[in-house]
Amino acid sequence: MSGALRLAVCRGIDATRPASRLGVDPKTGEYHVPMAVNVDVGPSGEVSRRPGFRRVAAGDFHSLWSDGREAAYAGCGDSLVRIVPDVHDPAGVVVETVASGLTPGAPVCFLGVAGRVYFANGFETGVIAHGRAGPWGGAAAMFRPGDFVDPPAGHLLEYHAGRIFIASGETVFFTQGAGAFHLVDPAGGFLPVRGGRVRLLAAVDDGLFVGTDQEVFFAAGRDPREFAYRRVMDRPPLPGTGLCGPGPDLEAVAGGPIAGRAVVWADRRGVCLGLAGGQVERLVRLPLPDAGHGAALATEAGWLFVLSP
Repeated sequence: MSGALRLAVCRGIDATRPASRLGVDPKTGEYHVPMAVNVDVGPSGEVSRRPGFRRVAAGDFHSLWSDGREAAYAGCGDSLVRIVPDVHDPAGVVVETVASGLTPGAPVCFLGVAGRVYFANGFETGVIAHGRAGPWGGAAAMFRPGDFVDPPAGHLLEYHAGRIFIASGETVFFTQGAGAFHLVDPAGGFLPVRGGRVRLLAAVDDGLFVGTDQEVFFAAGRDPREFAYRRVMDRPPLPGTGLCGPGPDLEAVAGGPIAGRAVVWADRRGVCLGLAGGQVERLVRLPLPDAGHGAALATEAGWLFVLSP
């Protein structure tokens, strides 16, 4: 029968061995960790939470997203949750389940349009309105079979020129115009397939940047049936590193003023900036490892991203 193990002195991170092989000295209580999240390790091996960080909820959260309004959303197990401030605790939050029965662990993409939040994870879709989730689809049943279909369960969502664009595997679908976000034309409601799985889908004022396994191209125009296509980068973006928004939100990344919407992303050669007209410039040249997925956010200090195998 083994007794209690005392963990007294942290010797920092050891990323060279798997967690199962990290040792602990039972006499001194010295140990290593495979990772440390939002904590500092002091010179004497003490572990303390970083200043300004506070645990507000426990759970296996992923795909955290917010449109900057009153709530944030995330995946948690097989559920989609809404995270709002706790009115009884100014420093706390309340986690509410808005949808369940989703594929566990599948990364969720979100898109806020016209006061609603659309979401998809490659397997399931939905729409959140007034804090409650409902189906994204069903409207196609009102038409003749074959005229329209429900939007597919994509892995990337974007809004441009009155339509929602949905990346599903190698194809980018688009909904009908004039706000008919629940309808897709099965005969022509998609962009030409080129370059493999879609890794980046980001709109600027006059078109869409689409990154695939082989390249980044620009689809210029506002009507997808009349888009003009042009390759703008011969390197594929690293998945999850794309970040799109108004120019002022990304000026700290670019190091100067930006007119209109812009997008930044990373590839294995560094960081790129995409602007209206399909203009692309490389902001930073930096060799980066390949990655299966990543996450990015913009702050006043610049653009932060994390890559995972």
